[in-house]
Formats: sequence, structure tokens, C-alpha cells
Amino acid sequence: MRRPDKIILSDEQLTVLLEGEREVSIPWDEVYAVSCYKDEGSAGPISYVTFDHVCGEYFETHDQMEGFEEMAAGLATFLPLEDPEWRHKLLAASTGDESVTIYQARI
Repeated sequence: MRRPDKIILSDEQLTVLLEGEREVSIPWDEVYAVSCYKDEGSAGPISYVTFDHVCGEYFETHDQMEGFEEMAAGLATFLPLEDPEWRHKLLAASTGDESVTIYQARI
């Protein structure tokens, strides 16, 4: 049986366990940008939060992952978000709307 993807926050990094086995982590000080958008999934709209790494790679989290709400609620603890109302805007967004940047590193 496939284990669900899980998002884990710590003081040092954001970690995603894919299918409960493969681990992808990004230290908070290596996050270059964070954006969010909504897209259509097979069972309805899905909210995504994308994390861009300083090296150019990125990974996406979505609201079907275990720990997504906790991640969304705690994100401002680790990054100085540009828009404190981003979660409300993401909930109100329609599929196909432009992605919204909620954090951009000052380099």
C-alpha cells in the first residue's frame, strides 16, 4: 500500500517524505522564493506551494499532502512572507490564475 506524502517543518528546514520513503529537504536559508497557485486535479481544485532553491531547483507541496495545513500555518515562522494574507488569497483563487510570489530572498 502506498504511504501518503508528508510535509515536515523544523527550525532548520522543510522536508517532504515522498511515499513515506524518499526524502527531499531544503534548509530555510537556501529558499530563494516561495509561490502559490491553484490548479485542477482529478478530484477538484488543488492548492500548491512551490519552493525555489537558490541553486535553481524547486519542489512543490500541495493540499493533498499530510502536514500541508501545518506547513501553511507555520511558514511565516521561518520566512519573512511578503503577504500575510496569502492563505486567504490562495483559497479564493481560481484554477488558472497566475502564481503569486509570497517570499523572495533579498540577495
